[in-house]
Amino acid sequence: MIRRYLLTLAGLFGLGLACFLTLLPLLMVRGGLEPGLWMRGLCIWILMLALSLPLLLSLLIRKVWFFSSAKTPCSVDDLKRNLMSVNRVDCPVAIRDKGRVRLVAEYRYTDPGWCERMAALHLRRLCELRLRLQVETRTVLIRDRFRRVDFSLCPIRVNRGRLALPGLVFRFRSGTEKGISFLENTPPSQYRFRARELKGPVVSLILENGWNVRLTLF
Repeated sequence: MIRRYLLTLAGLFGLGLACFLTLLPLLMVRGGLEPGLWMRGLCIWILMLALSLPLLLSLLIRKVWFFSSAKTPCSVDDLKRNLMSVNRVDCPVAIRDKGRVRLVAEYRYTDPGWCERMAALHLRRLCELRLRLQVETRTVLIRDRFRRVDFSLCPIRVNRGRLALPGLVFRFRSGTEKGISFLENTPPSQYRFRARELKGPVVSLILENGWNVRLTLF
């Protein structure tokens, strides 16, 4: 995992350097241009940067944060069935089926028991994972999203924000001991409903079923 952090930092440094190099020609001719023309050029550079940087960042994440499974991959139907078996476990994690190749992993904020535990911790937002299954490559793309929640009326009702904002969660642990067995054996009092407590077991369960995992921003 440390190697992935170092590669990510190196990639970010490279992106920053590349951005500076693309701005350098504009800085060099600044003295020979009219202020209005130079400002238009700077605005165009900022626009191009705003459009390209998120895509480049997503490519960097997809390249570095790839987890290969050493096991024989199961079928897509078996993978979905095994993932959704989490819903039968007494744990705060739930997985919803959103179609043939799409799933959402989230915390059970609507469950009265878990809702009250979340309210006691004064949580203001929760993480959810958008899963997209690439059948050809036996890879699951995972996008991190964060949504605001209001537990002031819990357990009667939980108000959830409509916008799910993108985020990046790199700090999590995966392994056979961090899959569904982790959810089964962790006492409810130990949960803090952090993003890594959701992501680690889900990634582990996917790898246990022989599918690869790739993190992505979009």
